[in-house]
Amino acid sequence: MIPQDNVKSSLSNTANKALYGKEPEVIKELVLAILNGDQDNYSLLSLLEPAIQNLSPLDNETAFTLSLLYSDVEHQAELNDQLHVLSSDQGPPALALSSNGQVVGYNDSATSSLGDLLGKNVLRLGVSQLDFTDFKDRIVRHQGPSILQFHANKQKHTPLLFTGRYQSSHQLFFLRMIGLQWSESMDTALQDIFKLTKAEREVLVFLARGMQANQISDHRQSKIGTVRQQIKSILQKLGVTSQIQAAALAAALGSQSHNEHQSVPFISDHNKRLGESSNNTFNLLQLEQFVRDNRRVGWRRYGKKGGLPVLLMHSTYFGAGDYAPDRALANKLGLDVITVERPGYGKTQPPPSTESILETHIKDCIYLLNELGWHKVWLKSHDYGLVPALVFANDYPERVQGIFAVSPLPLLLPDSDLSAIPIQQRAFIWAARHSFWMIKLLLRVGHVKARKLGPAQWMQMVFDGTPDELDIFQTDAGRELSENSYHFNLIQNSKGQVFDMEFGLANDWTELLREVNVPLAGLTGGKNTTFDVRAVRGLKLINPNFDIKEIETASLTLALTDAEACHHSLFDLMNVT
Repeated sequence: MIPQDNVKSSLSNTANKALYGKEPEVIKELVLAILNGDQDNYSLLSLLEPAIQNLSPLDNETAFTLSLLYSDVEHQAELNDQLHVLSSDQGPPALALSSNGQVVGYNDSATSSLGDLLGKNVLRLGVSQLDFTDFKDRIVRHQGPSILQFHANKQKHTPLLFTGRYQSSHQLFFLRMIGLQWSESMDTALQDIFKLTKAEREVLVFLARGMQANQISDHRQSKIGTVRQQIKSILQKLGVTSQIQAAALAAALGSQSHNEHQSVPFISDHNKRLGESSNNTFNLLQLEQFVRDNRRVGWRRYGKKGGLPVLLMHSTYFGAGDYAPDRALANKLGLDVITVERPGYGKTQPPPSTESILETHIKDCIYLLNELGWHKVWLKSHDYGLVPALVFANDYPERVQGIFAVSPLPLLLPDSDLSAIPIQQRAFIWAARHSFWMIKLLLRVGHVKARKLGPAQWMQMVFDGTPDELDIFQTDAGRELSENSYHFNLIQNSKGQVFDMEFGLANDWTELLREVNVPLAGLTGGKNTTFDVRAVRGLKLINPNFDIKEIETASLTLALTDAEACHHSLFDLMNVT
């Protein structure tokens, strides 16, 4: 982590000049340097600091420079996203090539197949200049994918075959080695539609590789008669007359397994149906999903199945069941906790254009409650989750028994003092008030640093300037939480955080709090520098029934550091009402 004082000192003159419109090119160079990994995102935060401290908008020329730069930022960030997805791809060997044949990205499988040759020009991989030129020409001429042969291993006569597509927006070729590997969704379709058993699906893979029954028998260590019967069954179920036709179908399925332009990578899960479980008590986090209005919606469950029903409105950075002690306490107290991932987080896709984010999220929650047969629930919220909890309670008061808010988000006034808030979060609060479009730019440059720090350390960026908040993430449970929340947040490029800040910071939700008519309690930390305790107490002035208690030694991470106090406070509210 870059020391704050050093960064502020080295950038003070540059920041002042840029912010007064004297050197707008400085801003462009700085932001692009951050996206390229040559500068830390703290550089931009420091540059914006004078405007943030004064609670004022940017001067016109600076704002204009940044707004023009935003398209460049999106372009570069989109490329970074694609290369990041490529590098973490667990499928067959894949790589990205520049127009001159330079390898600019690859995954682990490519490393094992091509070794030290990666990072070099494609010519080092056994591709002639003529073959590479012909490959590019075919793609342009036919406006579609083509094939490129690699002769990386001179000891083998069989070349490695890659299919390649060209992405004009970034002038890159994305290549994937040809091999039979279909996605989980394709495997499920073979099971559901054609009723192929697991063994039959495995045999189909070997058929597509050109293997005969005796070879499959040896490979699977099964009787030849069993394999022949499985092949016969496969042909009947697929409605084909030969092994060649079956192999061709399998190869076609494999070609659909990966999409280099997929914006939201699919994350596999347990694929259990709603409510399905034979275990009444479980400490593990169940990751589930359902489809509503042609949208994928993720949801989670933990605690004691059949216990007191709790619908959790998760936080921006954590609190979606990823913290092991949280799950153990819910189980111990007999709480059956579910949380529906808000649009932009985890697996939940954005809403249709005709609906607002909150409207869609509440409908997702109601759908799940109906599927589970839950009529009334307790609502629990973590920080930004308070606003959707209030919306839910106002729209469906008959289905809510009460609300318990942990580290509740306060209503920050336009002239609120932000000086004590960590710079990373202070910048977002300022941008939400004065230049909301800056939120996306700040997130984009933050992604570069988050990915550099990695899942286990990225909380250093979130809580930069508040070292006390980081202690919890040095524990085993905290590190697991950090890694899980990293993917939960970044998989959709932090769209969920943008939505949260839009309805939590950029809008006035006073009436929602004033009108809610269910038991309402909260717990806040006296050392919470992001949501100042005085501002949180102000929520009680809006709704006198909001019973807010304080733990003097706790901070924003109250849900983690004082998980037991949070659960017992919720349990007390349940018993009182």
